[in-house]
Amino acid sequence: MRKVFHNGKLLLPSERTKYSAALCIFTAGKLLRMIQRIQSVWLLLAAATAFGAFGVPFVSSDTSIAETLLADQTYRVQDHLVLMICFALAGALSLVSIFLYKKLQIQQRLTLLAAVLGIAGLVFGIGYYLLDVPSPQATAVALSPGLLLPPATILFALLAKRHIRKDEQLVRSLNSGRLR
Repeated sequence: MRKVFHNGKLLLPSERTKYSAALCIFTAGKLLRMIQRIQSVWLLLAAATAFGAFGVPFVSSDTSIAETLLADQTYRVQDHLVLMICFALAGALSLVSIFLYKKLQIQQRLTLLAAVLGIAGLVFGIGYYLLDVPSPQATAVALSPGLLLPPATILFALLAKRHIRKDEQLVRSLNSGRLR
């Protein structure tokens, strides 16, 4: 059996579990410190919605329309390379930003870039759809829940940026109070 000391005192077996549990809680708290900040939750949701756009179609149709986006009866992110790049980068930047919680300036810039990529993907996706499909009224087109994911990505990224800015202002006010 291993001897466990705390402050130079040998601990009894019943005390060891108390201190080992405290050590586990301390370690878990240290690892999960970034999750305690609300912007980490918003960034995780932004990444989830950006990557979720790959799995759910934007628009579906009952009939296929030859030589258009709806030839396979669905319009997805995978239908165009620009859409794939925009949403993949928005999701990746949101995930990377979660782990940059000690570098607020970089986290804020990457989050803003993720929001801009989400906006670019949304605008490009809508524009590409309107230019490619001849007349949405001529076909039975049903909007899918996937159409809500790009705006949700943008919303979550902007909410994260707002809370990152608040964190940065808090750090600055604490630092300026220290300098006085």
